Amino acid sequence: MRTYLIQRITLAIPTVLLVATVTFVLMHILPGDAALVKAASTGAQDQQTLYNAYRHDMGLDRPGYVQFGDWMWRLLRFGDFGRSYGTQDAVTHQIITHLPVTLELALGSILLGLAVAIPWGVIAATRRDRAGDYVPRIISVLLLSVPNFWIATLFVVLPAIWFRYMPAPGYVSFFDHPAVNVQEFFLPCLALGSRLIGATLRMTRSSMLEVLQQDYVRTAWAKGLRARTVLSRHALKNALIPVVSLVGGQIAFLLGGSVIVESVFGLPGLGNLTLQAIYQRDYPQIQGDILLIALIVVAVNLVTDLSYGWLDPRIRYG
Repeated sequence: MRTYLIQRITLAIPTVLLVATVTFVLMHILPGDAALVKAASTGAQDQQTLYNAYRHDMGLDRPGYVQFGDWMWRLLRFGDFGRSYGTQDAVTHQIITHLPVTLELALGSILLGLAVAIPWGVIAATRRDRAGDYVPRIISVLLLSVPNFWIATLFVVLPAIWFRYMPAPGYVSFFDHPAVNVQEFFLPCLALGSRLIGATLRMTRSSMLEVLQQDYVRTAWAKGLRARTVLSRHALKNALIPVVSLVGGQIAFLLGGSVIVESVFGLPGLGNLTLQAIYQRDYPQIQGDILLIALIVVAVNLVTDLSYGWLDPRIRYG
């Protein structure tokens, strides 16, 4: 186990560095920069002189490799992501302020998705080719076909039309007002987790159908065990291995989808912060946000791989 962990962490380092490099290159080849955005917002007549002054203050007039080397040196040596061009605040402080919203949104969508999809997938597998199977399969296809931003828009528009209700923008901590927090996050979590529900439901059903055909499950039925015991203790635990792999792979899509969902519902999360930084060409903020998301995805994939050993003791790590 220890050797496996060291190998995975060692492989994660070049992955994160590659993400940082690609992000830096892509942002700097886009037309326009933060100095141009800031100069245009002033409305001054001599914008060219102002633009050159802003570029010099931000260090954007230096060669690209110098900017990248300076940013990586400060990041690796001091853990410093730099300062935001837009707010002049430390990127690390901005991330710490907005990250809890995104993590709560992603975690809530995962918990809600699993709570709905896994029981429904088990029910569909045990009622194969009956109404209890056809309905979940149709719903899963619909959830996989409809983008989550369209569902999020419906969750905002339809309650406003039908019930004269609109979710209040902003963020209230769960520890301050739990009821208000749940009210704020239920619809966003449902919208963001809609694709996860559809994919997990289909995977759970397919995996359960395969496991139910195994000899050890037939033996459990022949021993006269109760249906709940056979399904939960013998079948479901082994059927969850591909489901866990699927959920781990969906983390990147959930964090990416949070950009649109947070904007639709007015949640001040990391996705909304990244979107605003893209509009302003705020390079340090964008690079810090994406690098942090890459670290989260790598860590979740590692935890996902380690969970296989708990679900199936036959799996050993070399």
